[in-house]
Amino acid sequence: MANSISETSDALLTRSPTAEAPTEAGSPVKAKTLVTKARRRESDALTDREIVAARLARAIGRGRDAIYHGTRAPEKVLRSGKLIPSIDGVSFSRSPEVAAYFAHLMGREVDQWSPALLVLDRSSLIQAYRLEPRRYNEEWEDDEREEVLWGRTINFRRHLLGVVREADVSKILGPPKLKFYPRTWSCSKWMAFRRESLELGERFVREGRARVRDIIVKERKQLSMENARSPVAPAAASAPRVNRRPKAQQQCARRQR
Repeated sequence: MANSISETSDALLTRSPTAEAPTEAGSPVKAKTLVTKARRRESDALTDREIVAARLARAIGRGRDAIYHGTRAPEKVLRSGKLIPSIDGVSFSRSPEVAAYFAHLMGREVDQWSPALLVLDRSSLIQAYRLEPRRYNEEWEDDEREEVLWGRTINFRRHLLGVVREADVSKILGPPKLKFYPRTWSCSKWMAFRRESLELGERFVREGRARVRDIIVKERKQLSMENARSPVAPAAASAPRVNRRPKAQQQCARRQR
């Protein structure tokens, strides 16, 4: 069901210090990020897997009025073709980075969660359902660009543009280091793992930008070499100007004759 994706670009910016993950059923799950950087509209505190998933989802929605939903139970959701609201409704985001963050929230082994991003056609979705803009906490400077449907189950199959699964991300980055948090981990160990994951995300973006700069420099050098080798075209000889007198002077000369 997922579309085949080529490489995509787009810079990544910021994540909220406390966020609530939308779930298909049951109570929402609270999660905290560890990096509190300068706020923009969205945050760059993302792991490498979240970054890749967001870019793949953005590639699917490119050229369309797309909206994104992060889920951790893709098999159940895709089999039913439905998104069941929790007490907080069904949440979507116009940002694939936000949806990727929520999809990659880790749980326990017993939960058997697997991250996936649903890419939906917002234009057709709002014709059948009423989406309302929402901000989880007005005091936050972050904007999750969230839209919510309250109290209704969504049949999303005819609105679905594509799906980004964990397997799609693994083709690029390899399998994840951990799929769930071990029960024996302390809070400090969990924080250290999260910090390491965020550092991988920063390195991924930094290396990608460096590759783009190298390509630009290489193309500029090649263009300058081609311009240096090309012969200079001779300047066209300017045609001599014809000395023409104004009509008034011509008429005056005729009268004098």
